[in-house]
Amino acid sequence: MTQEQVLDKYAKARVSLQSHPLTTTGRPKELDSVMVGIHYTVSELIRDIILHYKPPPANLLDPMCGNGVFYKLWSAEEMGYSTYFSDLEKTTFTQTVHDVLEIERHYSKRADIIVFDPPYPINEAGNWSRKKNEMRRYTQGQIKTRQDFQAFVGKVDKVFRRIISDKGIIIAKVQDVHKDGQFIPYHILLTEWLKSFELYDIVIYRNFYNRAPWGSKYAHNTHSYFLILKPILNQKLLETQTT
Repeated sequence: MTQEQVLDKYAKARVSLQSHPLTTTGRPKELDSVMVGIHYTVSELIRDIILHYKPPPANLLDPMCGNGVFYKLWSAEEMGYSTYFSDLEKTTFTQTVHDVLEIERHYSKRADIIVFDPPYPINEAGNWSRKKNEMRRYTQGQIKTRQDFQAFVGKVDKVFRRIISDKGIIIAKVQDVHKDGQFIPYHILLTEWLKSFELYDIVIYRNFYNRAPWGSKYAHNTHSYFLILKPILNQKLLETQTT
């Protein structure tokens, strides 16, 4: 199958989703602002977000790819993307194994798309995060509190700004969290902590669970936010953001 045929196949699939009664309207035909997971997987959503905001050819970097759940149902390479998938741990999907903060030692290109699915502080998200991130060194070492998380994202911000192209995008996937009766809006905090970037758009993925809208005891896991961010090019604005 040629690249043109692959793109045409997925273009038709995207358009067909718009007739689903649970999707919203008012966005470009390719992508709604709220996507519902009853017949729409996270893998399909990340594919459509990438195709919509940064069509191929482009350099796609996912430095925390895990087992590749975002890419289960499609091939970025077949679509014309140059990919680099890494993580702290070796999986059947990773191309290389290293810390996201060491990406510059291993990746020499300018990324057009950076997919960022950060780990959550283990003592904020309780058993939910512990199960999800079991044996992950991020949560075992660097990220145990919200302050650790903020410091980690601050370091990632500087690394990403150095390696992203001026017209590149970050696609950051995040969920909100409950802790000790508090609601922690990580989808807002992440936009504040990534100081070298400005929020361009948000896509909300509505998971299809038969439960109350506030999700589990720990995570707002009935929905996820996909934040689309672009690098700040205005030097004065960047200085204001980072001071």
